[in-house]
Amino acid sequence: MLGVSRPYLIGLLEENQISYRRVGNRRRIRLTDLLAYMREDDLRRAETVAELTAEAQRLNLDY
Repeated sequence: MLGVSRPYLIGLLEENQISYRRVGNRRRIRLTDLLAYMREDDLRRAETVAELTAEAQRLNLDY
């Protein structure tokens, strides 16, 4: 669903970027929390693209 490796996902969980709970030795993520993270990540990505585009236009880079 996220399209990331398991170690990367565990890193996100341990950095508290996605809420989760432990059941035994397993991690459980609510779908709503996962979808919220995905929306926030999409927004961050769009903001970064907009910033890079604005900077390229400011520098008159022809892409």
